[in-house]
Amino acid sequence: MHSYPKISIVTVVLNDAENIVKTVNSISGLIYNNIEYIVIDGGSTDGTLVIINNYKDLIDKHVSEKDDGLYDAMNKGIELASGEWIIFMNAGDVFSANEILNRVFEGANYDSVDILYGDTIVFYPEFEKYKSSGSMEDIECGMQFSHQSVFMRLDYHKKNKYKTQNRICADFEFFYDAKNQNKNFLKIDEVISSVLIGGISDKNRELVFLSWWKVVGFGNIKLNIIYSVRILLALFKRIIKVVLPSRIIYFIIRNK
Repeated sequence: MHSYPKISIVTVVLNDAENIVKTVNSISGLIYNNIEYIVIDGGSTDGTLVIINNYKDLIDKHVSEKDDGLYDAMNKGIELASGEWIIFMNAGDVFSANEILNRVFEGANYDSVDILYGDTIVFYPEFEKYKSSGSMEDIECGMQFSHQSVFMRLDYHKKNKYKTQNRICADFEFFYDAKNQNKNFLKIDEVISSVLIGGISDKNRELVFLSWWKVVGFGNIKLNIIYSVRILLALFKRIIKVVLPSRIIYFIIRNK
């Protein structure tokens, strides 16, 4: 049972034919022998459905219909999944290596673990950067890992889906609630995924910080200071991006 637990991989996509090819190819290259692949399409009108149909032998379950946003689509994936663990690898995201699932799960015993997470490589237009995951003891200060690098117990996730009224950081709220419910998190020393910069969280950092702040509450003075500073810095960076050439911005990001 512990040798190769079934892993449900869910991809959510909407009108992103170019990037879903990368993700589907990544799933296709996995050498792990017990996966279930689910694609949730939000009713694409570009070439996305053509790509999905081209990989119909790889995809176990597929839905193409309008949804009520990202987290509603992810909840649909949770409903359809049947594995022991679930991970979301959305359009443009890829696994770090073909053998990564084997390195994480083969022969491992995670009976006491509810949520398993690792590190991430972030792709910028001109370079890539290693993003180390943090400690769940610091979850009140914000997301400690990329959701593409997290495996969650499916039975727990089916009972605790994403709160779709939280349009920006329902994934953070899910992990924050899980920590408060004393669920067992385990950090492993592996790079799980490689992700593209430019998602909703990247484009609206100040809104993300505000959403995290709302989730943890406004009663703690230390956290109020932390989030206030983060929001101000995010707004400042937004202004800088308008003024400075992109090559200078990327140089600063790469070397910070």
